[in-house]
Amino acid sequence: MSLYLSLRFLFRLALLALFSVALALGSNEMKAQGSPRLTPNVLRENAPRNTFIGQLSLETDLAGIEWRLPADSLDNSLVLLSGDSLFSASPVNFEAMPVVYLLVEARHQGRVLSISVTEVVVVNESGKWDSNGLADAELAAYYGVQPGDFLLLSPNVNQRSFFLSAGIPPVAYPNQIHLLAGSYDVILLNLAPVAGNSPRERVAISNLGGQVKARKVLLQGGSFWRFTGQSAERSGHPDFAGCERDGSPVNMGFSSGLYGIWIRNGYTSDEVALTVYGEATGFELDHLEISDGGFAGIMVKQEGGTVDMEDLFIHHTYIHDVGGEGMYLGSTNPDPQHQLNRVVVEHNAVLRTHAEAFQAGQLGPGIEVRNNVFWGGMGWKAPFAMHQDHTVQLSLRGGRVVFENNILLAAGNAFFNLQTRGLEGALPATDSLIIRNNLAWQGRGPLGAFQAEESGAVRVVMWRENTFGGFRYDYDKVYTARPVSDHVIRVASNDQFVAFRDNVVEPARGELFEAWAGSNATIVDFGNHERAVGAPAFLNLTGEESNFLAWQTWTPVVGPSGAFLEKNTRKGDSVLYEPGDIVGLGVHGQTRFYRCLQANAGQKPGTEGDARWELLRWLGPYGWTLVPPDDARLEAASSYFLQNMGLEAIFTDPHGGPTPVQESDENRQGLEIFPNPAHGKVRVIPGGRGTQEVAVWSAQGQLMMRSRIPAEGGDLVLPCFSPGVYSVTVQREGHVMASRLVVQ
Repeated sequence: MSLYLSLRFLFRLALLALFSVALALGSNEMKAQGSPRLTPNVLRENAPRNTFIGQLSLETDLAGIEWRLPADSLDNSLVLLSGDSLFSASPVNFEAMPVVYLLVEARHQGRVLSISVTEVVVVNESGKWDSNGLADAELAAYYGVQPGDFLLLSPNVNQRSFFLSAGIPPVAYPNQIHLLAGSYDVILLNLAPVAGNSPRERVAISNLGGQVKARKVLLQGGSFWRFTGQSAERSGHPDFAGCERDGSPVNMGFSSGLYGIWIRNGYTSDEVALTVYGEATGFELDHLEISDGGFAGIMVKQEGGTVDMEDLFIHHTYIHDVGGEGMYLGSTNPDPQHQLNRVVVEHNAVLRTHAEAFQAGQLGPGIEVRNNVFWGGMGWKAPFAMHQDHTVQLSLRGGRVVFENNILLAAGNAFFNLQTRGLEGALPATDSLIIRNNLAWQGRGPLGAFQAEESGAVRVVMWRENTFGGFRYDYDKVYTARPVSDHVIRVASNDQFVAFRDNVVEPARGELFEAWAGSNATIVDFGNHERAVGAPAFLNLTGEESNFLAWQTWTPVVGPSGAFLEKNTRKGDSVLYEPGDIVGLGVHGQTRFYRCLQANAGQKPGTEGDARWELLRWLGPYGWTLVPPDDARLEAASSYFLQNMGLEAIFTDPHGGPTPVQESDENRQGLEIFPNPAHGKVRVIPGGRGTQEVAVWSAQGQLMMRSRIPAEGGDLVLPCFSPGVYSVTVQREGHVMASRLVVQ
C-alpha cells in the first residue's frame, strides 16, 4: 500500500473512532434504531457522474425517513443524494481511493435518528478500462463518445497527474480528446500530433463524466484544437453549465464551481494556471473557470520562439482572484519573439486580478478584443512593479488592432498602458490601433492611460467614443512622487497620428489628453467633451460590490515583494486599512474577502473574521458562498448596455472565431431605433438609400421577423415579443449595422 493510501486509511480509522465516541455521547438524544445500510454499496472505477451506487435503508418502524450527507465530511463530495438513493458525483480512481467513506444522517421530522459512516467499495478496472488510449466501439458506447476518440482515464504520475509530454496518438477532426472527471494536480499534454482543419473544425479537448479540477494545466503545440468546459455533443457534461444558464450565454453570476473545467491554483505556488506554449496555433480556449492564486490565469506564448501563433479564439472564461495577470498573451521580452496574428478575445469576465487583468504583447494584424469585463490592479499596494498596476497593457508590432466595447474597472495606476514597438528594420505599419466604445470606470492612479512608442510601429492610433469616469486619487499611499495629473491620457509617442473623437471624461478630471514634452505626435481633437459620467449598473454587482476602489489584495506593508524596488515609494510602511475597505486573502486554498470594521495598521484578518474584520458571505441560488456574485452583465436599461458595451454582445459565434455580424462605424450615423426600451411598436430609421431589409433577432440568434423599411423610417410592430434584449440589423454595402432593442 502506498504511503498516501496508508495515511488516508489511518486518517479514516481515526475519524471512525471519533464518530463512534460522538454516537455514544449523543445516544440518548438520537435514539438510533439501527445503522443505515447501503444496498448495493459498490461503484465501478472510472464510472461517470450520476452512476447509481445504492439505496439507503434503516431498521425502524418510523415512516418518512429523511437522508442527509453533511457537506465537507469524509468523501461526501464524491456522491450525490436523491431521496434514499446514492449516485456518483465524479469518477473515482481505484488506485487512489479503493474505498469511499461517507458520513450519513438519518432524520425523522427534523430529529436525528442515526449518524454513521458508510463505505462504498470501488471495483478495480484494468486494461483498456483503466488506461489512456483510443476508444474502441465498447468504450465509446459506455462513455458516449466516438470510436477513435482519445480517452485519458488513468493518471500516470502519483495517481494525481497526467504527464503526456512525449505526445499522444494522432487525433484529427472530428475525433476528440476526453479528460476523465476528477481532481488532479498537473495536467500536461503535448498536442503536437493533434491537427484540426480550420477555426470551424477544431479537435475538442474536454471533460468526461463530470467536472475536471486541476491545479495547473499545460498544453504544448498542435494546431486547431479547442480546450473547453462547455457542455455540447460528446464534450463536457450537462451538470456543469458554467455561464450558460438562465437563457444567457454569459451569466457569470454565482457560477464559481459550475464549469466543466476548473483550474484552481489554491495558493500553492507562483505558477500559471493554464499555459499554452510551443508551436501551438489555431487553438480555442473557452468555458473555463480559473481562480485562486498563482502567477497568472492564462499564459499564451513560446518564450524565445519565432513561429507565430495565429487564429486564436479565447472566450467565455471566468477568471477571478488570481495572483498576477488574468490573461498574459505574447512575450514581453526582447526580440526575437513570435507574433500573435488574428486573435479574438471576447465575452470574458476577468475579475479581481492582482496585476493587470489583460496583458498582450507582440501583437500583429487582426487582433480583436471586445465585450469583456476587466477588473485588475487589486495588488496595487503590493505590486511587482509600477507598470503592473494597470488594468490593460497592450504592446503592438503592427497591423490592425481593435479594442472595443470593453469595461475596465478599478485601475491601480492607469486603465491603459499602450506600447507600440515594430520589429527592427521593419517599415512603419500603415494599419491602426482603434480603441473604441469602452468604459473606464473608477481609477485611483495619476493617469487614465499612457501611450508610448519605441520605433517603427503603427502610425495611427484612434480613441473613439470612450468614457472615463469615477476617478479617485489614492496613488500617494504607495508612491511619493506621482502626483495626480490634470489630464486623462498622456501621449508620449513620436511620428504618430493620434485622433481623439467623441470621447467623454468627467469634469473633475480635467483635460482628456496631453502631449508629453518631447513628443512630436500629430494630435487631432474632434467632438470630445466633459460631462457627468454615471456608474455602470451591473445585474449582480450592487451595493458594496460595485464600489470597486474599496477592493484590494491584503498586504501588511507596502511593496513586500523583493522585486518591488521602484524609486520614491513607501516600501515597508504599514498599510492603513479604514472601515469599508474590502480585502482578498488566500485561506485554505480559496480567496476569502473581509470588510474592515475598525481602522488598523496591517492586521491580518482572522480566518472567520474578528473584531477588526468581517468575513463576507453571499447568498446565491445554491446556498451561501465565499465567492462574490460576479454577475458583471449590465442592466438592460443601462446606457452602456445600449451602447453594446460589456459581456452581452449583439451577436456571438462560439465556435468559429470572429463574430459574423459586426457593428460598423456607420451605425450611429445610420440605423436608429426609438423609443428604446420599447413596448408593442418601435420606429426604425435604417438610413442609407432606398428601401432596406431590417431583421430582428433574439439574444440566442433566432430570427424573429424581417421587414422592408424605407431609408427615412418606418414602424415595426412587436406583437408577441417577450421582454428581453433583441438585435436589429440592416445590411448595407456588404456591411451589417446592428443595434440593441430592449423590449419591456
